[in-house]
Amino acid sequence: MFIDTHIDEIEWYREHYGNNPLIIIATYTDTLNYFLTVRFDTHHFDTWRFNCFALEFDFLGQTSYRGFRVRVFGEKESVFYSGVKNIQRIENVGCAYGFVPPAWVFVLHNDLSFCKMRTSKVRADEDISDIQRLAERHFKVSNCMPEMHESEIFWAVENFPKFALGEDSLRRLISSNLKLKEEWLQYNFTIWINLYVDKNGKATIKDVMVQGLVDVSNELRSELWYDAQRVAEIISQYEFIPASHRGHKVNSIFSTSFIGSDFVREN
Repeated sequence: MFIDTHIDEIEWYREHYGNNPLIIIATYTDTLNYFLTVRFDTHHFDTWRFNCFALEFDFLGQTSYRGFRVRVFGEKESVFYSGVKNIQRIENVGCAYGFVPPAWVFVLHNDLSFCKMRTSKVRADEDISDIQRLAERHFKVSNCMPEMHESEIFWAVENFPKFALGEDSLRRLISSNLKLKEEWLQYNFTIWINLYVDKNGKATIKDVMVQGLVDVSNELRSELWYDAQRVAEIISQYEFIPASHRGHKVNSIFSTSFIGSDFVREN
């Protein structure tokens, strides 16, 4: 049923890539959720095991559905299907690896209720109403924000956090506070500041990174990093508009970067 719901999208892949995509189904669990992912491999990689987000999926078997080849990975026993007894097994297939980004991710809580906060289609901001309607026919669906998500940090959301005073004010804040010596102008580099922003708009520093520096001393590298860290601390004191996802305010990540044109130069 899940694939039937999105058969038009499968046809889109067929029209654009000129062949039938291989459908890859993978399931896994963590302490709170059950996950089912669906991918379309239009290149037909010889993929029998693959890694995704630090998870390695074992090949279980393959079958066909409405003219499409289907490969199943992950857990032999899953809440999403009744085992793999009727799926063709292939042994000794080697350990080729590949990565195909998920087209859909369908998630259940560990009580088998539908988890709309973690379910997605291609991107976090895609409409999942058709998936939710399907879930309502077979699983419990809660419209409230489950307590388990209260402290969770969402990396992919419909609306990311924003600096409350606006992007222009943020750039001015950066340029007026980052003090770099003239000698730094000969280098090409980018500074990234990543902040945790909670659902109330309060920010704390996640990390500060300096990229692109080549053949510089550790002393100069440290000098730039510490000044960027100081600017990050200033930014984190300001108010942010929190991220929102599936109708709820959530904890998420705010990222910004700046380069030479943002700097105040001191001689």
